Amino acid sequence: ALLKETGNGVCVVDVQSWRIKHASAPLLELFSDGHLVGRDFSDLVSVDGRHHIRRLMTLTGEQREDCVAFVQGKVRRTCKVFDCKVICYMKTQTLAWLALQLVGEMRDD
Repeated sequence: ALLKETGNGVCVVDVQSWRIKHASAPLLELFSDGHLVGRDFSDLVSVDGRHHIRRLMTLTGEQREDCVAFVQGKVRRTCKVFDCKVICYMKTQTLAWLALQLVGEMRDD
């Protein structure tokens, strides 16, 4: 429940497959999709942002900058994009807990 109501949603992602294991209700709403569990997290961000997410999932998080990435989120269903701050606030060897915070407004892709 940590950060459950913070930002625009949280999810738990498998660090090897990038598959979403859990998605909060606000995240489902943000992406206009009730079926994010099981999907690849990289489907939610632009191609350019994927290397930033990979860095979040592979670094140890010892430095503050290791835990935050700015990427462009994309909502396929509505053809919208948005700037997004992704915070990896907890990580194990197999899972990463990511909080997403919308920066600015949604715009047409």
